[in-house]
Amino acid sequence: MTGPQSLTPADLAAVTAKLEREPIEDLRIDFEDGFGERTVEEED
Repeated sequence: MTGPQSLTPADLAAVTAKLEREPIEDLRIDFEDGFGERTVEEED
């Protein structure tokens, strides 16, 4: 089973507490553009 039903009460409480005090982190990486600064010409 997946989803909140599969969590123990302690795990569910920990997740709920974290989400109440902090936003979800966005750790996505845009591999298409890379990490450096690009000029408009390079982007197009």
